[in-house]
Amino acid sequence: MYTGLAITSKPSGNFLYAADNTNNVIDMYDGNFTLVKSFGDPNIPSNFSVFGVQDINGLVYVAYAVPNVGAGGFIDLFTENGTFVKTLVQGLQLNQAWGMAAAPPWSRDGRRVAVTQFQANESNSIWLTAVDGSGAEEVVPVKPILRGGPFSPDGRSLLYTYRKDGSFQVFSIDVTN
Repeated sequence: MYTGLAITSKPSGNFLYAADNTNNVIDMYDGNFTLVKSFGDPNIPSNFSVFGVQDINGLVYVAYAVPNVGAGGFIDLFTENGTFVKTLVQGLQLNQAWGMAAAPPWSRDGRRVAVTQFQANESNSIWLTAVDGSGAEEVVPVKPILRGGPFSPDGRSLLYTYRKDGSFQVFSIDVTN
């Protein structure tokens, strides 16, 4: 089950990182959605699961949490090729650590931002809006356990994941209009 997505944007090639909560690894896919490899931190206690992933400035941040339980967690740092760098933070101050962000997902042209609207019943939607807050548009309607992801490198689509048919799956939507 995928619980988070991140993407690189490089002239040499792009990678999609998917937090695989079931197998407790990050699955790394190439630009053709072919699995390149899986990686994770073998030193994380067995009761913790990978929960979130984010590529920020060329480094991959991975959050681990105990499913459906209270405080505690880890945030690890990896290179974009999946090499472990270090544990950034751990302990009780992390309560169900899931997401990290430098900022919300911005379109490649810098004019729009994607926002996931979280609701109490875990049915969420994704909206696009201009950076000044105008022109808000729901681009992915309410879905169970929906998680917004990054824009594609060319800026023409937005990736997201949600639970369908009992498992998390990755989808994309054209956002050129």
